[in-house]
Amino acid sequence: MPFPNRIRYWNKVGVNRMMRHVARLPFGPFCLVEHVGRRSGATYQTPIVAVLDGDRFVVALTYGAHADWYRNILAAGTCRIYWHRQWYAIDQIVPVSKDDAMATFPVWLQVFVTAIRVKDFIQLSISRS
Repeated sequence: MPFPNRIRYWNKVGVNRMMRHVARLPFGPFCLVEHVGRRSGATYQTPIVAVLDGDRFVVALTYGAHADWYRNILAAGTCRIYWHRQWYAIDQIVPVSKDDAMATFPVWLQVFVTAIRVKDFIQLSISRS
């Protein structure tokens, strides 16, 4: 298994399990994205870092646009976000420029995103209904 795939595997089976608990805290940048598998139909909850900016969440795709959770929400056209002990229905998934995304991020997240060379960013619009 190539090195990047090993990291992804250990994140999925180890780190993500721990981070699901952290994402349930009422503070911090971590949240859960709940999505439905495009092939399996199973429901998954994946921890991510998101910034709430008005009526949208801004997310850096740290594993790029080929991450399973991202491909699942694109296929479904929707997902839910659990952030600060509240669920938010998402009805729009739109790519956003790096400059626009970085303007919403706190400095520490800007440094992190720059250090790991994230290229893809999205906004998840909160459903009004």
